Amino acid sequence: MKALFASLFLCGLLTVGCQSSEPAKTEGEVSIKTPEGQAAAGGSTSVTEEQLTIPFYPGSIEKAGESMKVEMDTEKSYMTVRTSPDEPQKIADFYTEKEPLLKFTKMEADGTVTMMAMAERPDGGKLSVVLTKKSGEAETKISMGYGIEAKK
Repeated sequence: MKALFASLFLCGLLTVGCQSSEPAKTEGEVSIKTPEGQAAAGGSTSVTEEQLTIPFYPGSIEKAGESMKVEMDTEKSYMTVRTSPDEPQKIADFYTEKEPLLKFTKMEADGTVTMMAMAERPDGGKLSVVLTKKSGEAETKISMGYGIEAKK
């Protein structure tokens, strides 16, 4: 359950963006290491398809400085934001085909289309995908996250 909340929190944080006054390893990067694990966000932080457990949308481009990873003894969480010129429904169809457990909910308000889906994987991990396209913008924002609690 903690991984679910961590995934939702991180996905929301990346969707709206975050700023930090913490010292950075590279421009805009925040990195923390403790005996229990490590976390990194922004800057050169990058997340792989393997870590997310789902492929990136074909042709999508990673948004610089908007990835985050947390690797602790108790859980692992990964988030990334990408963009695509394709419409949200086309992207949702791609992800539904790749992960049938994802069921997208569509909301429209003030010219912004948002589609959200979440799936619990057989391994207990939680996958979330949020698609956002604002009226007048050429790109759809793809926010993806995966979190899993450590096996006890």
